[in-house]
Amino acid sequence: MSDSLWWLPSLLVFAIAGAIAVFGIGALRRASLRRDAATDSSLLELQRRAGGLLVRTDNRVQESEDELGFAQAQFGDAAVIDYRNAIDTARRRLREAFLLQQRLDDAEPDTVDERRRWNTQIIELCTSADAALAGEDARFRERRSTERNAPQQLLAVQTQLAAAELRADEIRAVSQSLSARFAPSALDALERHIDDASELLVSASGLLEAASLRIQGGGVEPVADVLRSAHDDVTRSGGALAAAELAAARIAAAETASAGLAVQLQGAIAEAREVRDGHVDPAAAIALNLCVDQAGMALAEHARLARSGGVSADPVADLDALRAAIDRLDAATSAARGQQDRLEHARIALGGALVAARSHIAAARDCIGARRGVVGAPARTRLAEAERQLMLAEAESDPVSALDIARRAVRHADDAEALARYDGEIRGM
Repeated sequence: MSDSLWWLPSLLVFAIAGAIAVFGIGALRRASLRRDAATDSSLLELQRRAGGLLVRTDNRVQESEDELGFAQAQFGDAAVIDYRNAIDTARRRLREAFLLQQRLDDAEPDTVDERRRWNTQIIELCTSADAALAGEDARFRERRSTERNAPQQLLAVQTQLAAAELRADEIRAVSQSLSARFAPSALDALERHIDDASELLVSASGLLEAASLRIQGGGVEPVADVLRSAHDDVTRSGGALAAAELAAARIAAAETASAGLAVQLQGAIAEAREVRDGHVDPAAAIALNLCVDQAGMALAEHARLARSGGVSADPVADLDALRAAIDRLDAATSAARGQQDRLEHARIALGGALVAARSHIAAARDCIGARRGVVGAPARTRLAEAERQLMLAEAESDPVSALDIARRAVRHADDAEALARYDGEIRGM
């Protein structure tokens, strides 16, 4: 290449660089235009949605204000307080939304982010206002439906009331039967639940009578609230009646279980006397003899109440007294045996206790199985606890602890069988 053309390569390099720069700038501009177009499209969609919600919510507020007057005339001032508050709330939110729309419509230019944020706020305000009104509108539609169907609903609640009153009469008869056999203190909880149910049923009856008069009068006075209150009273009376039935069941179950505990106490007394008579420490024998006498008194009181027909007895209190006597006597007997022969005696007694526990559990399981369709949760729970105690007793390395656990398994099994038999008796099995 001649020296006169030395500049040609440089010119070629500059030309190529310029072409690349022009192409890159064009590509950047095209990408920017595409982003702007996408932004404009999403923003326009957001604006259209916000504008549509503004119009719809404004119409909804106007319609609700008209509906408020109709509801007020139909149901009274007190019934529309929440409705009025909902309309006021919706109106405030709508005003905020229109202020934001005014900012968007004024002559001052806004950034894309501002327009997007304000349109989003308009949508949220309108949606919230609409939801507040929708809930109240639905409530009054339901209430009008109740008013239209008031005669049918009155009949339904009257039917429920009649069933509850019949159930209450049956429980009163049970209470009367128990009162002839047991002391008034035994029936305190039962009578309290019956009184609660009776008050609720009287209230429901009065409300239904008032509702019936309103319906027959053909006036505009609403009955929906009266019917709802009557229905609530009947429902609550059902809970009180269920509690009364449970209280009666506890009395009967305690009477049955106390017989089994009395047998256990007899065995514990015989065992304690044997330990007392063979004890080498006179002081320990005297202490054990005191517990034997106390247990004998509890057993004698139980027998006296059984002979008298139970007219002065409280079965639950009797059951608690027998159980406490057994626990005291067991503790005293265990202490009196002394450290030397205590473990040996426990080892000897444990085998029989485990056999007894398995036998009593099997008897309880058979009793529940024969009455599977009617036996409730209390009996099944006692059986499950008895089985758990038996497993603990079999795994316990300390024979004294294992013996105590096995005896608990026997008691739980006996309770389970007694409760199962009671469930079968009250259900005719």
